[in-house]
Amino acid sequence: MWGKSMLTENEQIKGEMPEIWRFWRSDRHISTFRRHNSPFSSPLVSVSNCFHLLLYRIPKTIERVIISEPGSSFHYCRTGEFLSHVQKPKGMNRISAKLSSGNWLPIIFHIVLWTVWIGLPIINAGENERWRNYAIYLIPGGLAHIPLFLINTELLIPKILRNKGVPTYLLSLVILILGFSFVQYGFRTWWMPEELRLSRNVIFWSIVPVLFATAISTGYGFITYVNKQEMDKQEEQQERLRSELSFLRSQISPHFMFNILNSIVYLIRSKSDLAEPVTIQLSELMRYMLYTSSEEAVSLEKELNYLRNYIDLQRIRFEEDVDIKLSIEGQAGNQLIDPMLLIPFVENAFKHGVGLVRDPEINIRLKVKGNDLYFSVKNRMGPESQEDKDPSSGIGLRNVSRRLELLYPQTHQLDIQQNEEWYSINLHLQLSTAHSELPVMQKQPVYEATVPGRG
Repeated sequence: MWGKSMLTENEQIKGEMPEIWRFWRSDRHISTFRRHNSPFSSPLVSVSNCFHLLLYRIPKTIERVIISEPGSSFHYCRTGEFLSHVQKPKGMNRISAKLSSGNWLPIIFHIVLWTVWIGLPIINAGENERWRNYAIYLIPGGLAHIPLFLINTELLIPKILRNKGVPTYLLSLVILILGFSFVQYGFRTWWMPEELRLSRNVIFWSIVPVLFATAISTGYGFITYVNKQEMDKQEEQQERLRSELSFLRSQISPHFMFNILNSIVYLIRSKSDLAEPVTIQLSELMRYMLYTSSEEAVSLEKELNYLRNYIDLQRIRFEEDVDIKLSIEGQAGNQLIDPMLLIPFVENAFKHGVGLVRDPEINIRLKVKGNDLYFSVKNRMGPESQEDKDPSSGIGLRNVSRRLELLYPQTHQLDIQQNEEWYSINLHLQLSTAHSELPVMQKQPVYEATVPGRG
């Protein structure tokens, strides 16, 4: 969405500032281009990836702020998050938009291509005056191939081919070739002096350069077209993963509230004096949930404080009935973690580790070593836990396992074990820091965990 963007004092731009500061979060933008199926087969994909690396894929770890006002617009960039595309402000010409967004390699490609296309005949002419004059007279004809190239790559392939299909595209291409061949014929008969014409077959030499330019533009256009299709598929996949992750996060709040409200109801029915402090503690937890659960990442220290508050609340509830052990080693620095990622494991232990369990015991250990986090939760099992007749059982752990697959596909290892007496969870997580990029979501998980009927 469009919204106001604030800049720090060190990022102020000198001179007159426009009245409106706006930015575009393109990671939420869904292109309509992807709704159309490609008429081409997949073998072109490998070749297109090579051209994609050469022409388009450059590091774009920038947050782009578009500052615009009526009649003028420009870009101001600073280091920030990944943005794959920035919407072009009104009134900005195409070349400046490409340069400002970092897509300058296609511009260089065109400059080199047409410099060689037009200049090579002049260079080859050497000191031969007749050849040199002939090459000079060919310059207007060479320049005429530029609109042919652009019409094919920017209009026929992305619009006619995509919307109308291959037959309509081929017909349009034939008309384009005939039209520009007529233009070349006019240059060679009307513009070029007769004494400079090297061949009487003017029609042939009017068509051949047009066919050659068309072949180059068609190859270039097809490669960029297929590459665009692949990029759109990746964006669509990322969008689906973001939606799934958002849904999984939304399942935490009701699941957590259901468990903790049951605890408060128990205290109220037993007329315990602890009902009030437990409610106050719950308000602190809810404040964290409301203000951080929608964020992409929070500091590890905040997550640990939330974990401590939750365990303190459970200690107030169970008093001495449950042996609760919490051990935290290491210091939380600038590490980042997905909000409310650890609490489902602890919730699971309190849900199944108390009640009919003999000598209930819950051991929670967390160790921070650099950017590595080691987290283990172990609770004693009982008959109620073994049967697990609750139809909703397993939702919590399945959700958090899926979140780990989406957010930390190659940087986590989850091990869940169960026997007749104990249920244990061990998680190893490689955290990012405030000065590094967050993990990129991928479709296929690397580590999978079987959740044996718990939630």
